[in-house]
Amino acid sequence: RATRIARQMVTQWGMSERLGPRTFGRKEELVFLGREIAEQRNYSEKVAEQIDEEVRRIIDHAYQTAKKVLTENRAKLDQVVRVVLEEETIEGEDLNKLLESPPGEEPVAEEAAAPAPQQPEEPQPEPEAAPEQPVPKVGKPGLAWETQTHAPADPDES
Repeated sequence: RATRIARQMVTQWGMSERLGPRTFGRKEELVFLGREIAEQRNYSEKVAEQIDEEVRRIIDHAYQTAKKVLTENRAKLDQVVRVVLEEETIEGEDLNKLLESPPGEEPVAEEAAAPAPQQPEEPQPEPEAAPEQPVPKVGKPGLAWETQTHAPADPDES
């Protein structure tokens, strides 16, 4: 997918420093083939090689940039991973706080920032035991159960 986008950047959107703001090729929809699109080349083999080189340069540059960002921010990335593993999700505001905090230091949650006023604990009454209720009698098992080794020993029981 990255290659397709980089090729579109060069050939359709004119985003190449080397080739300039030009469009290369023409796309034609072939109605009788359904939704397939054919590309008609209106450039030479030399230009095709330059397009390929530009696509390669864009992809390599994007890869190096992504690798650098992840390497430089590894500690923060590890923090995000740790939180996601513990809580399964991170909301936008929490993610921003996490990324703004120094690496290795968990951001203080708003609830935890202000200590709750301490009140003396009142003794809680013990819960009353629930009165015992008779266990309901279960009906006889179905036919499938009786066909196995669980058939009653006494034929009068069935």
